[in-house]
Amino acid sequence: MIGGRPVPKLGESGYVPGAVAIKSTGSVGLGLYVNRGTKESCDFRGTDGQSPILAGGEEQGLYEVSTTQNYLLGAREARPDGRVYRYGKAGTALNPQRAANNYNRHTAAANVTALVAGGTSVDILLTATTSGDTWFGVANNMVGGFYLQPDGTNAQMRGIKSHPAGADGETIDVELDEALAEDIVASAYTEWIKNPYSDLRTDSNHMSCMGIPNVTFASGEYGWFQTWGPRYIAPNAADVGSENAGSRHLVFHAGNVGNRNDLASGQLAGFIIGRTTAGSWTMPPIVMLQISP
Repeated sequence: MIGGRPVPKLGESGYVPGAVAIKSTGSVGLGLYVNRGTKESCDFRGTDGQSPILAGGEEQGLYEVSTTQNYLLGAREARPDGRVYRYGKAGTALNPQRAANNYNRHTAAANVTALVAGGTSVDILLTATTSGDTWFGVANNMVGGFYLQPDGTNAQMRGIKSHPAGADGETIDVELDEALAEDIVASAYTEWIKNPYSDLRTDSNHMSCMGIPNVTFASGEYGWFQTWGPRYIAPNAADVGSENAGSRHLVFHAGNVGNRNDLASGQLAGFIIGRTTAGSWTMPPIVMLQISP
């Protein structure tokens, strides 16, 4: 057990798989960590979803932004009162009163190398699209995303653990978080899905909210987004005053929240915590946010 000093950063060496560390200083990421990597390249993950600090990074508070990525995207931070946060990257300027939505699309590729069941990596021939800077063109840019191989009888989906940078026409090896259960035939249809916390924007059409920014973000900055628990979110002006006595559930509407009774569809945001006056939102609702616990 490692105690009394910082948890080893991602990629450090000298710690056997299963080694335990405790973070007892600072304000973020406190708790128990277990090395899920190797002795040559450690990967200490918190038992409550915390991420190790990345090489070259430093601790980043819940209400701080940084131009440096300090944690794995999607890292989780929880508070005893039920509030939960995820670490993400802003793709545009973001407002702490409004939703931050996943701007990413997945892409299909039929240029993978044959692999027998039990393999933990996939070789993919990159194209002009998948070799781009927002795909596999930058080393480990797709970490936290997913590999999917759907076919008529099977659907293998694994997390992306690591990968090198690759150029158009180059074949790279993508390491997965778990072994494959079925064979992959050459040129099988596959889909590659980006980390949903890697490009968060205020655009709302055809997108889902991944969290509410804790503070104001500039495009390209990293920081924390609340995904669960008590939170203020600005109501949509078109929905103010539309609720009735039984209206409690809220959905995201144009980046804000609106009344579920009056909207035919929309991603569930949560429910109003406090007492309200029917037909009036003179006091903006405090929401029990319900995106990702």
